[in-house]
Formats: sequence, structure tokens, C-alpha cells
Amino acid sequence: MADHADAFADLDYNIFRGLAFASGNPIYGLILNGMKGLYTRIGRHYFANPEARSLALGFYHKIIVVMRAGRARPGV
Repeated sequence: MADHADAFADLDYNIFRGLAFASGNPIYGLILNGMKGLYTRIGRHYFANPEARSLALGFYHKIIVVMRAGRARPGV
């Protein structure tokens, strides 16, 4: 993945959109769909900071570890 704000903003949006729909309540995903422009603009500003990108990568890694360990609880 490219180490720049646009790539991280897009990835972050897609991760949380996917999690929202995976929750079993499509309303969450639809809310994020409606806020995509705002989410992306704010995300680009936030992820312009290299430290923010590093923190996000750590967080994404933790999500993967939890999911692979089977500790994720559907619908929670």
C-alpha cells in the first residue's frame, strides 16, 4: 500500500464500511455511504501525518489478529 494520505483515507473508509455491513445492520453501512465525501476529506487531513498512518497500520494489524483468532463477535 502506498504510504500517503489518499491511500490511507480510502483504505480506512473501506475497512470501516466493510465492518459496518458485516455487523448485520445495513443501516451503519448506509450511513457511512452517505458520509463518504466528508470521511475522505477528513481522512486525508488526518493521514497527512506519518504518525497517524503508523498508528492506523498497527490498529489494522490488531483487527486482523483478532479476526484470525476467532475472537471477533458478530453483531457486536
